[in-house]
Amino acid sequence: MFQFVITVCSESETQGCPIFAGVTTRLDWSFEDPSKFTGTHEERMKQTRAVRDQIHAKIDSFCEEHCVANEA
Repeated sequence: MFQFVITVCSESETQGCPIFAGVTTRLDWSFEDPSKFTGTHEERMKQTRAVRDQIHAKIDSFCEEHCVANEA
């Protein structure tokens, strides 16, 4: 059983993501889709790295809030 399910794209609400029985909380974290980036290879890589960094920051924030709180 999962306590959290986290989706990372805006289509998750409209395209019928799987349903997880027993999930207490579903979090929708929308990020830009790197496959839709345009420009030179370097420009696309810069945008992709920015999304990677946003995801990393969001996970860190989530863990600070939820993971540490559960240890107490």
